[in-house]
Amino acid sequence: METMYPAQKNILGKLRRGVAVFCLMLPLMAHAQAEQDDFRVVEPYQKACDSGSDAACGMLGFMYKVGEGVKQDDFKAATLFQKACDGGSAASCGMLGSMYRWGEGVKQDSFKAVALHQKACDGGSGMSCDELGVLYEKGEGTRKDIDQALLYFEKACDLEDRSGCVNFDRLKIPRYLQRQKIEIGVGATTSSD
Repeated sequence: METMYPAQKNILGKLRRGVAVFCLMLPLMAHAQAEQDDFRVVEPYQKACDSGSDAACGMLGFMYKVGEGVKQDDFKAATLFQKACDGGSAASCGMLGSMYRWGEGVKQDSFKAVALHQKACDGGSGMSCDELGVLYEKGEGTRKDIDQALLYFEKACDLEDRSGCVNFDRLKIPRYLQRQKIEIGVGATTSSD
């Protein structure tokens, strides 16, 4: 197995904490040799992004979001995620959706968050399907709809998003048990004369 440098370990750790969709881009980062060389990692992504690579814009956006190799800058991250999302990067649409949900680098807007997560979920982002489920469950940026939340959690789980599976089970099991009680008459009161 190839030796992993500190910069690669640092980036990998951040990816594992919620942005696993970018794991596909790790091979592109193999040239990172040490934390002090992070700026060398940024330059090729900037050139590729400037040349129209949506994947490079998305990765560069992630680097600005977490401050990896560059000064952390949510506004710049949002701009790069928007460029990548416009080019078809589902992961970038999802990242931008989360930024709109929380008002990071952009004005907080739950409706935009829903639209961006919908685009990302439709593009195969399990993380965004899970986020849509949460938004429907809470009624943020959309009407509260537990059945719709369950559908998105199930889709997230099908896309191997662990959080989606946990959320699906969390909502589905109590609803199933409640229906079973109703069907067998548990909790029903009867009057006796």
